[in-house]
Amino acid sequence: MSIPPKRKTTDEKKQNKRPTYANIARYIAIGTELGMSVSFMTIIGYISFKKFLGDEFAAIGVVVGVVLGFFLGVYSLYKLFKEERW
Repeated sequence: MSIPPKRKTTDEKKQNKRPTYANIARYIAIGTELGMSVSFMTIIGYISFKKFLGDEFAAIGVVVGVVLGFFLGVYSLYKLFKEERW
């Protein structure tokens, strides 16, 4: 009399599942989108604050650009997922 093998639960199946190439490409796209958004808004903030307020306020433009770039990047990703284009 042999003991039947133990069935895997759904949690164990999820742990053993490897990511697909499509999921990896999505993660890369998300990182690229956020990074580019932050980078571009940082440059725009730096240039605009430096031009209008002088060199002393250029650092404030960098901070404002980073914050705006992050939130605009997250919002654009939210729109992508909401429209289910992924």
